[in-house]
Amino acid sequence: MGAKKRVQKKSFIKKEVEEIVPFGKKVLNYFSNNLKQCLAFLSILLFFVLSLYLWNLYSSSQEKKALVMFTEAFKYYSLSVEKGNPGDYQISAKKFNDLASKYPRTTIAGKSLFYLGNCYFWMKDFNNAEKYYRLFLDKSSKKDLVLRKFAYEGLGYASEQGGKYEQALDYFKKVSEEDDSNNPDDSALINLARVYEELNQNDKAVQMYQKILKDYPQSQNVEIAKDKISILKIRQ
Repeated sequence: MGAKKRVQKKSFIKKEVEEIVPFGKKVLNYFSNNLKQCLAFLSILLFFVLSLYLWNLYSSSQEKKALVMFTEAFKYYSLSVEKGNPGDYQISAKKFNDLASKYPRTTIAGKSLFYLGNCYFWMKDFNNAEKYYRLFLDKSSKKDLVLRKFAYEGLGYASEQGGKYEQALDYFKKVSEEDDSNNPDDSALINLARVYEELNQNDKAVQMYQKILKDYPQSQNVEIAKDKISILKIRQ
């Protein structure tokens, strides 16, 4: 009985070998007969792998150079914010613009567009402020959620300064829509209320101020909201 099992096992192994060997020969024959095509395919594959590797090296180098420029631009931007000197804003705007022009495909170049918008806003060049805030929003993703919210807020302020109140209202609404919460914080509510006043929609302005009192009782805007509600109710 044991001998029969060993014979069966031996013949099974032999069968496997017999099947594997011809398959190996077929593979070798295929490569021999199609050598040119195989070499061409390998050459193309090698080209793409090498190109990808070189592109990653190039991108990494570009990102580093862009970061150096961003650090320099941000130094002047910080001075501008600290001192409120328009001349510093002009310098930082130029440096952010140079960065965005020289390394447009880098991650940091996208962020520089946001700060360009800020620079122009504080220089009271609201058209250019809107331009660069929009460019930043076009190039950025949800990963830049915080900056995107600030960009919409900046667009709202810039539009408001230009007397485009309906447009400002849309931008201020987008601040809370950006993170899908649809629940504006106290800063967004105070902005919305102020623009509703400009549009003579006092009932909606009162609703925004009341929402501040209800949802954000510890907010620094509470006293403003209380005063505004009293004034607007007299007008109604």
